[in-house]
Amino acid sequence: MKFVRIVCIALFTAVLGSCGNELVEAPVKQENQLSFRLSKSSDSMGDDNALDAGNGGHLAYKILFYKADKADDTPSISNDDPINYENFYLVKEVEGWKSYEGFVDFQFSIKNENLEDYIYQLVVIATTKIKHEIDFELGFEHVGKSLLSELKVKRMYESVNGEQVLIPLSKDNYICSRQITQADINSGEVELKLQRMVGQLIFDIGRYGESGPVALDAEYGSTLDRVYNITFSIHNFTESFAWFGKGESVASSTKKISEETENTAIVEKCSYSLSKYFSDNSDYKMDWNKMPTLLNGEYGIIVDSHLSASPTINDGATRIYGPYEFSSSSGNLQMEMNFEYYDTDISPLIEKSLILRLPKANSKITVVPNFYTYSKIKIRENRIIDVPVDFGDLRFDNEWKNDYYEE
Repeated sequence: MKFVRIVCIALFTAVLGSCGNELVEAPVKQENQLSFRLSKSSDSMGDDNALDAGNGGHLAYKILFYKADKADDTPSISNDDPINYENFYLVKEVEGWKSYEGFVDFQFSIKNENLEDYIYQLVVIATTKIKHEIDFELGFEHVGKSLLSELKVKRMYESVNGEQVLIPLSKDNYICSRQITQADINSGEVELKLQRMVGQLIFDIGRYGESGPVALDAEYGSTLDRVYNITFSIHNFTESFAWFGKGESVASSTKKISEETENTAIVEKCSYSLSKYFSDNSDYKMDWNKMPTLLNGEYGIIVDSHLSASPTINDGATRIYGPYEFSSSSGNLQMEMNFEYYDTDISPLIEKSLILRLPKANSKITVVPNFYTYSKIKIRENRIIDVPVDFGDLRFDNEWKNDYYEE
């Protein structure tokens, strides 16, 4: 997961006026033409700073325009100035999602008299084109105006066998916001910085002794030997939040599924099959040669200390790259990890499971956008399936780490 992705969009001029339909798309060049180029930050996606159809074409883009009345004593603004988002109200929601091509070809113009009277704010979200994982949720109108401070970004559902199910989040969910200033008009260019909206839960399950990490005994391949599936059940996750609100405004994961049912707590389920990592010797041990050697923001995969990763994976530990989530700073996030495994000590082989509930007492799990929530599950045994039923020998530590952190 990368720290920041920078995007500038190719917008030409749009007409923003004081009449009923305030934004008029203009297919031809007009005065005050603005040009936005798509780009990215070189530290997050390589040396090439251009974002083109090849690496931006998998995203879909949605655009909103807000404005605020400019008071007579309003000083010259810049994008470094503090912003009172409660003063901005919706001018235009550009219809539908834009493809990369439609996004960079979008054209509009701003009249000089409107620039004198109003400050304009552009808000864009981007998500995967194949399946839209997020969307805008406009706030309630106040005196006929929908305020930017109450704009929310929400997770999306899809119907699976007649049931509404959350669409899993990937790393490719972004938001950006930019005031259109006089300096932008003068230069003819506006740069928008896309910020990742999600953080990822990762877990290192490792063997530890009194003095720290301990390598596994020679006959073991991983702390997840014999485990063929892991299912996360996540409670109290953030379903939507106000990115521009004062502080963090988080909606609970309680949703009325239909008019016939009462409010029901939504539990997000994420299930990952691990059997593909078993060795070919029919011993149900993990074979690190089958594990990924390169990572690019995936989830549902495991790696061990043979892979150079950040944060560093200690000897005797196996890492699970879990789901992506919206920001959750309240510490109310809870989950169960259900480890399904083969018991080969009994003939014939049978399937069993054990459930680990997190966080442990006096701990909490928080999610920060664009960061890992990095959790260590420390066991004294070689395998998670050998931990006593009461998990008495288990310790749990978690903290935030970004991509480039090194222990």
